[in-house]
Amino acid sequence: MVAVVNFTNAPPINDMIRVCAQASEGQEADFVIYGLCDPVDLELRYIGKAEDPVRRYYLHLCDSQLRRKSHRNNWIKSLLRNGAKPALVTLDRGVSHEEWQERERFWIRFARGAGCALTNATEGGDGLSNPSAETRFKCGSSNRGKRMVFSDEHKARIAAANRERWADPTWRAKMIERMASAKRGKKSE
Repeated sequence: MVAVVNFTNAPPINDMIRVCAQASEGQEADFVIYGLCDPVDLELRYIGKAEDPVRRYYLHLCDSQLRRKSHRNNWIKSLLRNGAKPALVTLDRGVSHEEWQERERFWIRFARGAGCALTNATEGGDGLSNPSAETRFKCGSSNRGKRMVFSDEHKARIAAANRERWADPTWRAKMIERMASAKRGKKSE
């Protein structure tokens, strides 16, 4: 379950967050500018962008992401060691592909100006929004051939999740159809 910040107990920065969230309600979102907050004092500690902030939240907590050394990852690992997880808050919704970098930089500047001890390594807007085929190829090439090492516990969680998915008749039918349609028109060898 994702912890979401309760605006009534949060620091003053959340007044601005609430105003933006209300103003953008009902808009179709290309991107969301989100924040990760300390679950104890609700201080905003990280700001990022995502198309699906809940999925991105779980990626922040993923073992493979936490292997990289960064201020953000060290903060998240310290929370996890203490049995806590960061709280997720939506800062800005309905952010277009053209403006997400500017909006992310705005929120990072705003939060730092409000005294938040952010773990962001940069001023924001550094991610790839719509990389070219050449850029995608270069990124893929740099990872190709590297073996991912999972712990036995992680492998067991993946297997359990897959068993649970395949037990759902709706999901199973959808996947069988997807695999069948992918094979249609291909010559069998």
